[in-house]
Amino acid sequence: MLQYWTFWNFNWYLGSELGLCKLNGALRTSIINTSIIGGFMTYIYPRKIVMKIKDMKIQLPYYQVVLLDLIFHQIPLIRTLYLDYEPGVCGFYAMAPVSMWFLNNSLHGIEVDKIYGIKMNYLCLSSLFLTSFYTMLKHKKIN
Repeated sequence: MLQYWTFWNFNWYLGSELGLCKLNGALRTSIINTSIIGGFMTYIYPRKIVMKIKDMKIQLPYYQVVLLDLIFHQIPLIRTLYLDYEPGVCGFYAMAPVSMWFLNNSLHGIEVDKIYGIKMNYLCLSSLFLTSFYTMLKHKKIN
């Protein structure tokens, strides 16, 4: 499960819900990116999700993929948009957990392009665009 960014992102979100860490700009940015890209991969450009648990491969039917998207991507987004958060921590700091995710996959020999069936360059560029857009809106609103 560690190879999926959703796992990392959802645990970070749960940590904020449980009071273990603060809901800040970096977490909001990560949740927004994850929900938009997850929604795109679920509804616009559907992917086959094959989960690897030990030596077993399980291909999830589409309705389960939609359900997982709602639980792990869309509910955190909706919840996060209605919660107060700690302003002042820039969304750029989401790079630290993303870097740890890349490092974890690299150390375990996991090819990130094969995780979601989309070139990781496309996902990273999409995330960079979304983060830049969201950051411009937030920083302009603050100044």
